[in-house]
Amino acid sequence: MIQRIQSIYLLLAGIFSAITVFTPLVQFDKGDKWITLMGAGYDTVMLPEFAGVVPYGLWIFTLLSVLLPFIAIFGYKHRKKQMRTASFAIVTNLLWYGALAAYTLAMQERMGATLGFEVTALFPLLAIVALIMGRRAIQRDEDLVRAADRIR
Repeated sequence: MIQRIQSIYLLLAGIFSAITVFTPLVQFDKGDKWITLMGAGYDTVMLPEFAGVVPYGLWIFTLLSVLLPFIAIFGYKHRKKQMRTASFAIVTNLLWYGALAAYTLAMQERMGATLGFEVTALFPLLAIVALIMGRRAIQRDEDLVRAADRIR
């Protein structure tokens, strides 16, 4: 059912992932020039050559990590599919960190700048924790249903 505890966990995971779309993740500084990496692209004020550039790998993983928990919430009638979707969302968030590291290292090498991570770069980690807790709650429901079926 939608009003179960796993729905709260999955909703929190989706919200944590959605926050990373339009908030700064990494700040690159090179003297008087700077650029900010967000989940939806680069916020360019001082470097016009990056205007309109979108890190597609990071964008795709951000989009998936936002959508998958909501898909899992509404898959409550099929708990096994819901667990697979939650597991795939965990993997997607881990791949998001890989994409973030790749874009961060590439940009740092390209600019020769120092970088500073923002607090919002930790939100996918909170989403992973919420997804793990949601998956455990789904598993408890599945175990409860199986136990009730054995009693009949």
